[in-house]
Amino acid sequence: YQPLVDDTAIEEVIKEDRNKTNLENLKNINAEYLRMKNELELTNYLQKSYMPPPTLETQYLSFARLHGAASEATGDLWFHKRTEAFDYFVIGDATGHGLSAALIATAVYSALNVIPWSDGKLPNEIMRILNYAVFKTGQSKVLMTALVLQIDVKNDSVLLCNASHEFPFKIDESVEVIVPGKNGKRLGESDSSEYENEKIQFKKGDIIVCHTDGIFEMKSKSGKSVSERSYIKALKSSHQKDQSPFEFVEKIKKVITSSSDSSELPDDTTVVVIKSKGADASA
Repeated sequence: YQPLVDDTAIEEVIKEDRNKTNLENLKNINAEYLRMKNELELTNYLQKSYMPPPTLETQYLSFARLHGAASEATGDLWFHKRTEAFDYFVIGDATGHGLSAALIATAVYSALNVIPWSDGKLPNEIMRILNYAVFKTGQSKVLMTALVLQIDVKNDSVLLCNASHEFPFKIDESVEVIVPGKNGKRLGESDSSEYENEKIQFKKGDIIVCHTDGIFEMKSKSGKSVSERSYIKALKSSHQKDQSPFEFVEKIKKVITSSSDSSELPDDTTVVVIKSKGADASA
């Protein structure tokens, strides 16, 4: 008995079919990769378009920020709004990073842009609005920590509301951690979460430094994370009385990253520096 096609020929046909299948699979994988890459790049572009610039000057405040993303899209958010009476600042950090975190950050930014700021809303009222936006968007699966600051330079004060975010630092003659009386739940945990305000003094020349927790996930080449103690040390060594927030941020960056492998960030990292010019500052 002689087969119509010998075993070797059959193996060659099978091998050729497998190669064709593998080639098609590779083409599909490559096409999907390019699609995702384009979407991430578009997300990155859109996020950059709605975030405040790296430096900002108003009549009464100077502002600067440092930001590094762990991927093309970031879950960190910072926002500024000037009204006739107040300057509002919001900083947020969605859980994780990448597209899901970026979606939450975008939802919060959209909510911020429909708030009637001229009504003089309190920080905890704003936080409740943001909480609802995150709850509806993330369905309690993706959350966000946040800080809302209402700065009243004319009365040397700040109203601050915290939703489980990293405590900010106030720098005057010393460096102190601003610990609110009550730290509220993360945004999105519950649609009925309540938040409280904390009032602090904020005089001419004072600085408030806000940050996301990515700052403490940066690692040195030896694998050691940035500790709160070393971060406070960096703030103290970087601060000079007459320097601008931008100069301050640049010094913080040098101190923190001097021994770090900054080519890859384990998490989105943001530092925001706000300095009061005082109520007597000229326009």
